[in-house]
Amino acid sequence: MTSIPAAETAHPSQAPRAETGRRSSAVWFLATVAVTGLLATIPLLFNPRFYYADDTQAGAYPIWVSIGDSIRAGELPFFEPDRWMAGNLVAEGQWGTFNPLIWLVGLGATVVTHGALYSAIVKIAFLAIAAGGVFVLLRQLGARPAWALVGGVVGAGSGFTVYIDAASWVTSLFVWALLPWALWGLRAVGVHRRSVLLSFVPGFLLVTVGYVHGTLMLVVAVVGVMLEVALRRDWRALGRTVVAGGLLGLVALAVYLPGVLSSGVTARDSDKIENTNFMSPDLSGLGSAAAPTAQPWLTGFWGTPVGAPLMYVAWLLPLAVLVDWRRARALTPSLVAVLVVGGGAAVLAFGPSDMGPLRFPARVLPYLSVVLVVVVVLLLSRAGRRPTVRLGVLAALWLLISSFLGYAEAPEQVQILVIGSVVALLGIGGVMVVLSRSRSQTALAGVAVAATALVVVVQHHFFPYSPLPDFGLPSDREASRSVLAEARGDAMVLGDPMQTEIDWSRTSFANAWLLSDATVTNVYSPLMHRAYAEDLCVDSHGMVCWETATHLLGTDEATGLPLVDLLSLSTLQVLARPDGGEPGVEASDPYTFLPVPEGWSEVQRDDFSALWVRDEPVAGAGGVVWASEGTEISASTTTSTSVTLDVADVPAEGGSVVLSRLDWPGYTVDGGTVGESTRDYLLTVEIPPTSAGSTVVVTFSPPGWSVSVMAVGAAVLGAVVLAVLPLVRRRRD
Repeated sequence: MTSIPAAETAHPSQAPRAETGRRSSAVWFLATVAVTGLLATIPLLFNPRFYYADDTQAGAYPIWVSIGDSIRAGELPFFEPDRWMAGNLVAEGQWGTFNPLIWLVGLGATVVTHGALYSAIVKIAFLAIAAGGVFVLLRQLGARPAWALVGGVVGAGSGFTVYIDAASWVTSLFVWALLPWALWGLRAVGVHRRSVLLSFVPGFLLVTVGYVHGTLMLVVAVVGVMLEVALRRDWRALGRTVVAGGLLGLVALAVYLPGVLSSGVTARDSDKIENTNFMSPDLSGLGSAAAPTAQPWLTGFWGTPVGAPLMYVAWLLPLAVLVDWRRARALTPSLVAVLVVGGGAAVLAFGPSDMGPLRFPARVLPYLSVVLVVVVVLLLSRAGRRPTVRLGVLAALWLLISSFLGYAEAPEQVQILVIGSVVALLGIGGVMVVLSRSRSQTALAGVAVAATALVVVVQHHFFPYSPLPDFGLPSDREASRSVLAEARGDAMVLGDPMQTEIDWSRTSFANAWLLSDATVTNVYSPLMHRAYAEDLCVDSHGMVCWETATHLLGTDEATGLPLVDLLSLSTLQVLARPDGGEPGVEASDPYTFLPVPEGWSEVQRDDFSALWVRDEPVAGAGGVVWASEGTEISASTTTSTSVTLDVADVPAEGGSVVLSRLDWPGYTVDGGTVGESTRDYLLTVEIPPTSAGSTVVVTFSPPGWSVSVMAVGAAVLGAVVLAVLPLVRRRRD
């Protein structure tokens, strides 16, 4: 399972011993994965919904279910016009279009119908995968098995990883968990001349998750390995690394090209570099990284100081005082790639808060944390000194300084800080005692694991919740299916359920609507279609302003139709506004003041919401909703990605039709042209005067899609060929 570092490659006469060593390493590897998985269940003892916070319940889990349902139907999620700005799934990037691992997660979600339980299973599995990746990387670098286990277990438990990525931002967790494997694979290819598949498989899985920060860190890892082999003056190794990186570059092109080419109409087309200090870590927070219960002053979607140890890295950092730095210098050449990854993470973490579409620099803290753990553990394993009283005092002083920096950030939480620091001190002392009295690898691992377990218990005793919110959405998927059961056709929800007395049996939120049998347009989108969002006053989570109700029922100047008709909506749910709005102003509180529009009926009303449904529901989004005067369409056929129009008549000056679709880049028209968008976002097709009696076909394909497909195909084919060629040569020899 792990490659033996070049410096430790066995002589042929030592083959039996090497084989025994590999078996022993495999046992330690399995122990690392198992222990990490077991420790990751501890948060559930304090909060059974710990792994079901924020974007997991309102974003990722419903996506997994949708992916699984699509795969069971024999297709992959691609494009859904009735989800409007959240329907361009390929451009979104995070639907795992090319990722077999995400497909597997999706299939599992269709089997386990309890969202909180399944999310916990998936996240614990990825924490274990991350620990396994740190283990094999450390073993490749020459760490002893016990120390590699310690690194894997501790490396999977940094504060931001557990309380943000594992609790909520699961796509970030996925890519972070795969990066140690990708770095191990890249070094295996470049340094140890192993199969290119060792880097391509984890790199492919990482990139195709579609989370850009992970891809950026993979690029840094490729550069790091290239620098490492270049410093060794091994030019053939450099060539292998360049090829391995190039294959992964093709995969990145496939994943991100449609999104980049679509960015012009989205809210992510910014090119500004600025610092708002939002979610920007500082060095004083990093200085408290050894204190398990330090609460940093890190701004974010929460108050300050944060109610969780987000900048905690590892309790064992002060053990670095045991490193013999003269011996450690000899390890520098093998640490180049790891240090480059850490340096890249530090630059991104402590740089400007907004760099074009990249925001929230704290997202890369997990990468910096795992690099710090890998470096410290490797140095302890290969250049560690025997503990002394003096070194023990230095380690305690290090922890004291770290704790003081935590105290400076949140002095009112001193009791919690002291308890966590005492636990860390016990762990440091326990390891020092073992190292001074015994060389037992098992004893070392046992003490370190026990200390880590105690740290996790203390952390979750005081901080059982993520700083990110639990919206309270139901865990039972069946409870979400019947929400808005009275709806007909496409629906929109008006108002903010977070400002009301939430009743999730009557409404839902963000991607949780994907679990409902109703087709609701209010779905989460990290991209957002800028013009649509501005016109309808809708945010990235799909929440629509109450004032939009009168806007929807108003007449569009260009077409003379109500906007609600142009959007093909047949159901409106109007949430009650708790502050009552402005008395007598219909737009401020449509639940109270706005009459039911003509041609609609109120089918339900209670203290929470009112539900209006058309007397004669219209077809859902995607088709023709308006044609210019004199333009007659005799028939049309609509699919998610195409509309076929049978044109009966067109005036001499030509005609135009409006479709209830967003004007995403990627539309082509056979027999006509794409015109200027109605309301700056509704797809409009211009039909020439010679089209009477002919057929016009409107087709959508993500921009650059053919290039994406060819790129991913070339990457896979190239990796397979490069992996098979050496085997063919060996057979010939």
